[in-house]
Amino acid sequence: MRILVASYTFEPVISPRAFRWGAIVRQWLAAGHEVDVVTARVDGAPDIEQQGPLTIHRCGYARRSTGATQPSQNGAASSGSSVRQSLKRATVPIQSIVAKGWRSLRWPDYASGWYLPACRQALQLTADTRYDAMVTVSHPFTSHLVGLRVHRRCALPWIVDIGDPFSFSTEMPLNNVRLYRPFNLAAERKVFSRASKVVVTNDRTREIYAQTFPGISIDRISTIGPMIDVSAIEEVRGESPWSDEGDVVRLVFAGNLFNPVRRPKEFLAWMQKVSFAWQQRGGPALHWHVFGDNPESLESVSPELPGQDRFHFHGRVKRDEVATYLQHADVLLNCGNTTDYQLASKIVEYMALSKPIINVTFNRNDPVIGTLSGYRNHINAWWDDEPGDDVLDFIDRSARARERFRAVDSSLVASYGAAAIAGAYERLIA
Repeated sequence: MRILVASYTFEPVISPRAFRWGAIVRQWLAAGHEVDVVTARVDGAPDIEQQGPLTIHRCGYARRSTGATQPSQNGAASSGSSVRQSLKRATVPIQSIVAKGWRSLRWPDYASGWYLPACRQALQLTADTRYDAMVTVSHPFTSHLVGLRVHRRCALPWIVDIGDPFSFSTEMPLNNVRLYRPFNLAAERKVFSRASKVVVTNDRTREIYAQTFPGISIDRISTIGPMIDVSAIEEVRGESPWSDEGDVVRLVFAGNLFNPVRRPKEFLAWMQKVSFAWQQRGGPALHWHVFGDNPESLESVSPELPGQDRFHFHGRVKRDEVATYLQHADVLLNCGNTTDYQLASKIVEYMALSKPIINVTFNRNDPVIGTLSGYRNHINAWWDDEPGDDVLDFIDRSARARERFRAVDSSLVASYGAAAIAGAYERLIA
């Protein structure tokens, strides 16, 4: 088969959807399919990249960052760079006002400027090439509007893949819902009505969509869960990355902390409560390592920790780097969502490492609780509770065991492996 994929994010961008679809595409290539990907332009990547039967077409008016944290440069700045920095600081208030105004008016989301270039690229490809199917990936929702435009021109079998809901997501909306809510519902309803299949990551999202669009058959909506990219995990077997010395317990969180879907202040406050309770036991220092993209400086909102306990905020780093930290952690941390319809994709990667997991929950119906139910080495902790002996004993046992990653559990691979997930999408196309 020859498949067209439209996704605003794709490799080498650091994002869950880019990771997922990069792995799925590699599986399709291994199965003998040809794939063209239309995505946004990225710093350091060519506009057209050929990788055998895969062609990546990057388009748009501006290049976006891959998202990796850049190391700071030491040394004195030149006078020219100092002037540029001064001018940049002086224009920050104006830029902030303009950006805020634009955010209140843009539709459907932050990728709206990519819509026209992506449509031109996708329509040109469909005019020149006969495709067997098209897949569009969100978020952002703009990718599906590109698919809608293409589908009007040529009625390809069309798979709409939804990472996060669009029209009914009020906790973290992608546009001004007070202004655009009717447009959001109408646009997503039209996408659903045209799509051959719609894919979501959990059954709760599927149920809500069936209620939101009662005219759309629920049979058209499929659930394909999160994915483990086994090769990405097993290829990373580096030496221990820890620079801190001494007898410490290392607890690692990897993910984004965006309010209000996740609550960074409350999550850090829970860590503080654990540290104070742990200190009463006289155990080794707890070092809390946080990786990921955050809208505000976590250092500015982090509470004081007792004794030798420490926070380490690493920001967004390359995937293989954070994988090394995860493999050498004593305990993995998950910060649950406040919603009951969003499933953190990284939870199955945590499970694949066979590490102890503490799931800090903010919603009693968080789908992560169900996903972890068959995983023996975990504990759920409600964010507002005082840490009990169950949590402290769990940390103590985990620190003593110091379990190291060896291989991904074959039963997890059968359910969540890249081959299984890619096969599930392929069956929807066939």
